[in-house]
Amino acid sequence: MRIHYISNLAGMTAHSQHPLVSYQPLRSFFQLSYAILVILRLPYYATISLIPSLRPIRTWTAKQTFMSRLVYPLLDATSRVGITEKLTLEPGKEGERFQTVPVPSSDLFKGALASETIKPQEVGGTWFPNAPGKDIASKTAVLYFHGGAFIQGDGRTVQCGSIAKKFLDTGAADAVFSLQYRLSGYNGVNPFPAALQDALSSYVFLLNTLNIPSSQILIAGDSSGGNLATALLRYLHEFGSAINTPTPKCAVLLSPWVEPFYYDSRGNPNRNTDFTPGTFGAWGAHSYAGKLPRTDPYITPLGNPFPTPVPMFVNAGTAELFYERITKWASEMREAGSVVELHIEENAVHDTFLVGDIIGFADSAWGVATKMAEFTSTMGDYGQDTDSEIPPISTFITRLRDTAPQLSQSRHTNSTFYRNLEEVLDSRRTTGLYWSVVENQWQVGDAVDFCSGDILGLSRSDARRAEFHAEVARHPDFSIGSNGVRLMDGNSKYLEQAEKDIAAFHGAEDGLLVGSAFEANVAVWTALPRPGDVIVYDALVHASTHEGVNKSLAIDKFEFPHNDVEGFRRVLLEVFKSQRLVQQGKRSILVAVESIYSMDGDVCPLQELVDVAHELSAGHGNIQFVVDEAHSIGVIGPKGSGLVCELGLQKEIAIVVHSYGKAIGATGAIILGNKITRGALTNFARSVIYTTAPSFLFIAAIKSGYTLLDLAMLFFDLLTSHPTWPEAEKRGLLRVPLVDGWEERSFLAHILPVMTRPEYTWWLFFQLLARGFCVFPVEHPVVPAGKGRLRVIIHASNTEDQVQGFVDAVFSWVEEMIKIEDGETTATVSLAADRVYTWMSDSGPGLVISCSILGFISTVFVLLRFWARRLTRQSFGLDGWLCLAALLCHHAVLAAAGITVYKGGLGRDIRITSTQDPNSVVWLFQGVFIGEVGYTYSSPLIKLSVLSFYWRIFPTPFVKMGCKILGAASIAWCIAITILDFVQCRPLEAFWYLELQVLPTTKCLDPTLCFLGNSIVNAIIDFFTLVLPLHEVSKLYISTKKKLVIGSVFLLGGIAFAASMVRSIATGIMVREGVTNFTRTATVVEIYVAIIGACMPTLVPIYRQLRYGDPLKSNTTGISKQTLPVKGSSAQKKHLDNTGSFERLSNTDNDFMSDDYRDNRRVNISSRQAGAPGYNQGESYQMDGVMVTQKTVWSEHKQNSNVV
Repeated sequence: MRIHYISNLAGMTAHSQHPLVSYQPLRSFFQLSYAILVILRLPYYATISLIPSLRPIRTWTAKQTFMSRLVYPLLDATSRVGITEKLTLEPGKEGERFQTVPVPSSDLFKGALASETIKPQEVGGTWFPNAPGKDIASKTAVLYFHGGAFIQGDGRTVQCGSIAKKFLDTGAADAVFSLQYRLSGYNGVNPFPAALQDALSSYVFLLNTLNIPSSQILIAGDSSGGNLATALLRYLHEFGSAINTPTPKCAVLLSPWVEPFYYDSRGNPNRNTDFTPGTFGAWGAHSYAGKLPRTDPYITPLGNPFPTPVPMFVNAGTAELFYERITKWASEMREAGSVVELHIEENAVHDTFLVGDIIGFADSAWGVATKMAEFTSTMGDYGQDTDSEIPPISTFITRLRDTAPQLSQSRHTNSTFYRNLEEVLDSRRTTGLYWSVVENQWQVGDAVDFCSGDILGLSRSDARRAEFHAEVARHPDFSIGSNGVRLMDGNSKYLEQAEKDIAAFHGAEDGLLVGSAFEANVAVWTALPRPGDVIVYDALVHASTHEGVNKSLAIDKFEFPHNDVEGFRRVLLEVFKSQRLVQQGKRSILVAVESIYSMDGDVCPLQELVDVAHELSAGHGNIQFVVDEAHSIGVIGPKGSGLVCELGLQKEIAIVVHSYGKAIGATGAIILGNKITRGALTNFARSVIYTTAPSFLFIAAIKSGYTLLDLAMLFFDLLTSHPTWPEAEKRGLLRVPLVDGWEERSFLAHILPVMTRPEYTWWLFFQLLARGFCVFPVEHPVVPAGKGRLRVIIHASNTEDQVQGFVDAVFSWVEEMIKIEDGETTATVSLAADRVYTWMSDSGPGLVISCSILGFISTVFVLLRFWARRLTRQSFGLDGWLCLAALLCHHAVLAAAGITVYKGGLGRDIRITSTQDPNSVVWLFQGVFIGEVGYTYSSPLIKLSVLSFYWRIFPTPFVKMGCKILGAASIAWCIAITILDFVQCRPLEAFWYLELQVLPTTKCLDPTLCFLGNSIVNAIIDFFTLVLPLHEVSKLYISTKKKLVIGSVFLLGGIAFAASMVRSIATGIMVREGVTNFTRTATVVEIYVAIIGACMPTLVPIYRQLRYGDPLKSNTTGISKQTLPVKGSSAQKKHLDNTGSFERLSNTDNDFMSDDYRDNRRVNISSRQAGAPGYNQGESYQMDGVMVTQKTVWSEHKQNSNVV
């Protein structure tokens, strides 16, 4: 076995020494102590994880919170010991996928890499997904440097398998080579430049040995691996020409460690959110830097920017310690002339690419992977040395080939396919980002529509329907279908004429109808920009624009601040300064804006932007605008023709996109331009070329017309004139960005963002929803963090009374919040929000935790019951075995509940569960059915156990009769509920599909009423079982105090009765109020409490064993003989006068323990009349722990029927 951990001992110098605790036996003592400390912290971690308000970031899941808290001390403990792991060059489990990299020529190592003490060595790396084949030179490969602060990690499958999967599955690369570079350590083990020497060796290996072109190599790294990748880029910048080594295609830097010596997190705002301890960074920084100063450019990229032709994708999480430093370094690199695309990962910790699967950020990491893949797919040969000013066309053909879907050599099974999808969906569910399709309330008449895009109400207008039918009637021989794609047999004169008519209406030369505005924007941005063009876009353009821009042939994209004319000017000046072809007028700038922005509802200053463009492009005219008018058609301009027509800019704007899914009340969109742009679209826009043409009905719906009735003026008037408006605005409880100067505007947009404090956005939404108004809350990531709002859309169909009611509802909430903030009420949450939170609460984890604790305790009590019987040398008895059977049966109920919480959403409202994941509802009802069956048997079993116990210790006719009646009732109840369980639906499978309503022909009983009937009968039997022994206890000849003590033992079962009553009451509430998220916690707890109560009276021998050392020993042994007066009726007394009396052996403390029992382990009853009815001579009666010794004296005529 070859180990290169100790390979540079000869090169050691005076470096940082190992800490004292790294030496044995101190190391073991420290690790044990630290482990105990971590275990003691676990309850605290669990508490803050389960309670959202205590989490470092409220939107985090319980897993994210718990695991990030747990990883911190684990890393800290490892760092304090400071022992670097050993690496081997043996293939190990990776087999042929592990490949060694030979030492290249020494001529490659210059400058900082030409060390006198640290020499290049043979290293290794792991290939993903397979070992390289003969065709590796034709594939895109990633050279990956793993993270771990230069002192941990090996780049093999365990560490980097999930990372490589992200590159491969997103199409960013065909292969990944993960380098196992030398790790640094205390005492001068492998300091800089060892890792960088290995990085250069591996890069040259891919270039020269495997013959992979540099244009097909991506270098990437996470954390310290990002630092190493940056150092390699710096070295190629400084010495690439000297060593004849080209630069790679691009670089992907994931949470790069740009300032290793920044490990003191005091004062860092993310100190409480990240999992990285300062000790870990200190260990890595000092070990790797060795004797170099901490500001050395190869050690610390921050503050040492350099220009590189290699485009870089940089990712940073807003919750990681290094967030501010990464963003600052990215800005420095941009200013130095490098191309850097910075991706911000919201609320994410450090290096989710590496640890996302472990600590719950898998979905976030895959989101980064998707953005990274989009970046790498657009790079082409950008930055490569070339003699041509414009990248050759072969570059783009290669890009299309590389980004096309690849056929897998082996097909996945369906189970893997669905499982992988389910994993990412689960991650979205746990983070609250899962989107589901639900029925809109306004569509079924349950709410006033202030939310839909049907601005003019045309889609529901009778007049519109009449016009549509008339259009259809004018063409009776119309074709229903499209007949084919547009460029073949799908075109028609009707379609061509409709496009000409619509173009003329908007003052355009020509137009092209497509299926949607999203399709239109993708078509425009993928077909029209040419290589070398530059795209400049407003910060708030629609997602469809981003989609098209990301796939366009234009490599350089610049964002300008939203609606900021001066910001637009600055960006254009930067473009002209940095882009030589644009400066020379050989390439164009395409500007993307919207006329009305869908989230903010504000209008684009289009005239001012056009004026700036004319000013800066004088002489070339190479700035063109693409205007998305999806929200302005029907609202602005003559006859609702849009903002461009309103401003008279038809000849100044190259492309205008109108959507018909809003005001026109149809589907589809049109792209307006001239014949040149139309020709380019029909030749280069794949979404147009390979899509069926619009059908006749599609076109006829669009041609139905426009109209508008604007109520925005009324809304603003009512808002600003309300007496509470000044106070609401002052407190920040209400903010409407468009309210300032609304009186002077010539027109107002129909989209009105209503904002409040970020934490109150949903509360206001709940208030309006409760009042019957349909609006949509819009939160991050749709809008920037902290910019959440309610998106209110005023429709032509809304009445003035509805607008008035809407404003009144808003201010009623404001007034309620003012009272809460001023302490005039005890409430801390608005009433509507409180109701919704109660409805949405997830009590599933609480169910599992509480029931598991009680299940464990009840198991302990049953085991103690066994032990108590063993101490008294008695068999377990029927009552004990029944108790054990009830316990095992109810454990099955608990297991079903746990699985159902995890898989079926038990504990959440079924309406939420069914909309988020319909399949989980099947799991939910299957789990409920298993729980029903288990409860059906565990409940009667514990009842029969208690009755058997009564039968044994109270062998009187009254008790026996009661036991028979209640036992029969319990068995009958069990049989009835069993039958009900299995016939409640026909067929039975319909029970778990009931909520999904996929089996319409089935018949099911009302499950809620069945559950309620079950609860009532159960509570009645519990009550009579509870009071049955009290009659006999009251007749004992003992003090009242003793009676109360003994009675209380039997009344312990009252806790179970109380649980049963709680369950019955909760079910009644569920029936009356429709609360469907009742978790049945009381159902599971009830039986466990009953088991505990049934076991407690049997445990007295254990108490005596622990106190006296003998389970049968009392605190005294003095026995006295008492003659007891006869009890009973006067007739009994008459027959017994002077002939009979009760005699009882008793100790002086009324402990009811005889010497006979102590010696013989039983109590004997003597009788003057053998065979007397009701008793047998020598029969034993014992009550576990409360032993009643009896001696009955019989008269010649009648026995006393009162047994003490």
